Amino acid sequence: MDERLNKPEFSGTRDGRSPWLELWLHPRQVTRWFLDSDDPLKNALLLIVLSGAVGGFSTASGANWGDELSMPGLIIRAVIVGALGGLLSYYLGAHLLKWVGGWFGGEGTADDMRVVIGQISARANLMIGALLIPKLLIARSELFTLETPNLDASPLFGFIFWAITAIEFAWGLWLFIVSLHSIGEAHRFSAWHAFGVEFVLGLFLVIAVIIVVAIILSASGPPIWWLYENR
Repeated sequence: MDERLNKPEFSGTRDGRSPWLELWLHPRQVTRWFLDSDDPLKNALLLIVLSGAVGGFSTASGANWGDELSMPGLIIRAVIVGALGGLLSYYLGAHLLKWVGGWFGGEGTADDMRVVIGQISARANLMIGALLIPKLLIARSELFTLETPNLDASPLFGFIFWAITAIEFAWGLWLFIVSLHSIGEAHRFSAWHAFGVEFVLGLFLVIAVIIVVAIILSASGPPIWWLYENR
């Protein structure tokens, strides 16, 4: 491994700039600020819970929860599911990032990965989640339903809505790059190594989903191998 990756290229001393803005352009430096601070995980748990709750509304929108739930029920479900998802990523996800990162020569601990998740990714997700506010003002309850007759009836509002959605998508792609650099800094390796970590974790997730689906199908009917043998 390049020895330069084992040494910070900048001071870990906080210089007064806001991490909320700096993380988008200098994710490694902001990550190092937190890692070298006296309390790296200060407010991280709160941030990840808030980020998860906001993300729950994005999930509700993408899955059209409004078609089956009243608005109060949707809000409760989105907050609970999102917050639990955030906690799962904060605790289990941190250990997975540490574990798989070690295969690539990473040096980061589980707490270092919680800095990445709670201090960097959570802040970025909260900022992206703020785009839900103008989308909600435009689409209202149709933000969470498959059919959007009122939004479709207004070309101007429809254009603004999809423009915001495009910005949200682009911002999400940039967040992925930011996360790679942040993971790389915490593990003291390159963003390409971090991409390898994310790829392996994504592969694990796909395999886990396939196994769960196979178990569900087998429990609710003939074993899945029976279907293969009798096709």
